[in-house]
Amino acid sequence: MEDEQRQTVEDLAQNLARQQMGFDDWLKQTGKTPEEFEEDLKDQATKRITLRLGLAQLIEEKEVNVSDEDMQKAVDAILSPLSEGERDKVAENYKPGQPSYEQLKWQKKVDTLFDELID
Repeated sequence: MEDEQRQTVEDLAQNLARQQMGFDDWLKQTGKTPEEFEEDLKDQATKRITLRLGLAQLIEEKEVNVSDEDMQKAVDAILSPLSEGERDKVAENYKPGQPSYEQLKWQKKVDTLFDELID
């Protein structure tokens, strides 16, 4: 739950940074108090966890897998636009077992699941 709340805060912070807006300004604009924001965080985290668990169950039931070859293609697509120096730094994050790799693998499984459900 705390990880989901943290991710929601990080997502909001990135959005606010793009809009060049401070958190206090955002609270004023939305008319929320810090306490209401905290309650919203809990609700959003619960929804995200519920969704993730539902997707995980569907992925397991439908036996959705991503091949090593497909994963390598996905990693290459991320790394190819980068300069050689950037690529060397970022490539470490996309080795099997690393959080970025596992997140990418999860996303590929979700994409594959949706493709199967739509067809």
